[in-house]
Amino acid sequence: MKYFHLVWAALFRRKTRTILTLVSIIAAFLLFGLLDTVRVAFNPGDSVAGAGRLLVTSKVSFMASLPQSLGSRYEQVPGVSHVAYASWFGGFYQDAHNQVPSFAVSPNYIDLYSGIQVPKAQREKWDHTRTGLIVGDGLAERFGWKVGDQIPVQSTIWPSRSSGDNTWTFEISGIMHGADDQTAQFGMMALMHWKYFDENNEYR
Repeated sequence: MKYFHLVWAALFRRKTRTILTLVSIIAAFLLFGLLDTVRVAFNPGDSVAGAGRLLVTSKVSFMASLPQSLGSRYEQVPGVSHVAYASWFGGFYQDAHNQVPSFAVSPNYIDLYSGIQVPKAQREKWDHTRTGLIVGDGLAERFGWKVGDQIPVQSTIWPSRSSGDNTWTFEISGIMHGADDQTAQFGMMALMHWKYFDENNEYR
């Protein structure tokens, strides 16, 4: 530290050089962050799908739905044992900054991820609750949610027939935990019944 004043003086002896150096360092970190985001976006299979799981989406956008009739055709492909489906719901809780990554899923969706842990009684409750919602343990801890709570979730896209606006009311039926690297992200996600989403979706 005894030479700190000399270093400080040298930095400001040529202000232009110091400023350009700082700008280049900031630009390097910014480019790294942006390019790493692009890398992750173009390689989602490593984190979303497992070695024995194939994720199929529309080539137009992940928000564009594929025809359900494709499900039966996929089941006929050699090597395919199960087919499940999910639709992006999007949403936030109370405030637009409180994002709740949520999906409307088929009844067997959770079964295809062995790393998702949901207590048996809670899973059965979700199976028999039309407006049921399974939330990740991270989300539950963040918002103080517990099983049995009735919560309003505002969708960023889909209007609800029940409310007449974008507010959807769910009952928390279970809390899930991702037990491995492939399912860790589910700790910050929420899953609803696709059938309820389809029937209550004003936008169709």
